Amino acid sequence: ASFMEYPSFFASLALSVMALRVYGVRGAGLRELIAFVAGALVPTGLTMHFQRAAFGSPFLPGHRFVESEFLRHRHEQGFFGAEGFSVETAAELLFDARIGMFALTPLLALGVVGYASRLRVREERLPSAVALFIVVLSYLSVCTLNNYDGGWSIGARYLVLLLPFLGHGALLVLGPLHRRSPLLATALMVGTGLAGLVSAMIPSLVYPHVPPEYDRPLRQLFLMLASEGRWPPTLLEGVGLGGSVAVIGLTLAAAGAVVAMAVRGLRREDRLASVGAGLLLGALLLLPQLVGGRPAGHPDLERLDALVLDTFAETLPGGNGD
Repeated sequence: ASFMEYPSFFASLALSVMALRVYGVRGAGLRELIAFVAGALVPTGLTMHFQRAAFGSPFLPGHRFVESEFLRHRHEQGFFGAEGFSVETAAELLFDARIGMFALTPLLALGVVGYASRLRVREERLPSAVALFIVVLSYLSVCTLNNYDGGWSIGARYLVLLLPFLGHGALLVLGPLHRRSPLLATALMVGTGLAGLVSAMIPSLVYPHVPPEYDRPLRQLFLMLASEGRWPPTLLEGVGLGGSVAVIGLTLAAAGAVVAMAVRGLRREDRLASVGAGLLLGALLLLPQLVGGRPAGHPDLERLDALVLDTFAETLPGGNGD
């Protein structure tokens, strides 16, 4: 991971130190340490082989060969594009309607709380501290990049490394909370889960290459695509269930799975109350995605709308790019 995306370095470092620490506590000998190093050399060696075959040296980063001259120039500034911490960037990476990690997947905001709460438990202190180190240092390192948003995308793709850590950290909050207040935990899971499906999953399914001019993409881009009937092709078209039916069906199936998992173990009357509260929470979390931003008819948006519609025309069956 560190060879492919250098912000992953902090995760590689922390997990390696943690492994050596655990081996030391357990009194592991030279055999275990050799096994650890040998295991680490497998993906490292394969990646170095690729670097040498593709770029002429196992130590020459691929970022030097970015096809776009503009992006290559950005990578050459500072330390591989890292030029200094920005408060604006830090806020955008978390709360922006297009790339904000917590804006698009609110459940992950519980992750930091989960690990912080486990620092007091002796048996869980080391893994929780390592997870926090990875999350915080990786996030801060991306905050220094001049191409922090990762281009035309949904979500901050340079923060993808954090998703499994924050997802697990969220479970560390929801688990104990469910034992103390099952209705509150269920409402939190339903609300944050459904908000994430609408704000992140649907855009990723339909058109994940979102330009930064769409500062409220759910309203500005995806409602427009829905009104135009532009949907990506799917395997379900073979049985006559393509287009909106496929995307909406998949979204409803995912939403049903979230609700079904959340309400397990609750009484029937409690299920209705918790799901209702979750739906209200989800609507509140989605509100910032739908209000404000550039208005309809803005010149930048009209130009990009035409570009996106042309893209669909070229890639759908029968189009120029068929």
